[in-house]
Amino acid sequence: MQKLFLFIALVLPVSGWAQCKTVNECLNLSAKLTGKKYIFEKKSVQGEIATAGDLTWTAENADALLGEVLAESGYALEKVQGTDVFKVFNARDMRYNVQPSLEASLKSNDELPSANPAFWVSLTYTSKNEGRVSEMARNLRPFMSRYARVIDVRDSNLLIIQENAKSVVRLLEIVRKMDVPLTSEEKELHEARKKRALEGGEEWETFLKYRQQLRMDLLEKQIGEGERPRSSGKHPEKKRP
Repeated sequence: MQKLFLFIALVLPVSGWAQCKTVNECLNLSAKLTGKKYIFEKKSVQGEIATAGDLTWTAENADALLGEVLAESGYALEKVQGTDVFKVFNARDMRYNVQPSLEASLKSNDELPSANPAFWVSLTYTSKNEGRVSEMARNLRPFMSRYARVIDVRDSNLLIIQENAKSVVRLLEIVRKMDVPLTSEEKELHEARKKRALEGGEEWETFLKYRQQLRMDLLEKQIGEGERPRSSGKHPEKKRP
């Protein structure tokens, strides 16, 4: 029965405007056209879809159209391991989900996935030039999509980029253009910062220990005083033995 429906969908495409006005409806329409399976929380996946022109959904373009619909509405896809099922979730919760891990450098990279914005990847870029990754991370942020993240690991000259599969290709091009050797002035500044960090390392560790102890003392004091109700501005009287 499913094969028959797929054959009919190929021969007789349906109008996207007539059949897909919400994200939920687009998911169901794409599932019928492609035979793929999706799971999602019905109440959390919401949003209306507007189209212009004679947009037609077919088995060939359903994946691409659904990817754009989900990305524009703030959702992402993740394939459930060991199954042919795809999970739909809010893209802002990306850090709680698993993405394919890719590695790249100035002249090489793992094979990039298909440019579907609903799928996300975690790209680790190894910089060839020491002292450059922090600046690269700062300059990269304006070009990143919503909910994307970039972390610079200065000690290892690494950039860790979490981005959708469509945008990560462009980001990799930008990163490679920024991955150039430091100028003589930049090298001097970089070495001075490293020296200052090393010299102040002991003082910084002492400060962190002091701050942690301060927090522990404050917590013990609050526990000793007992819990105070938040609904009232009045403090309960302490019980005396």
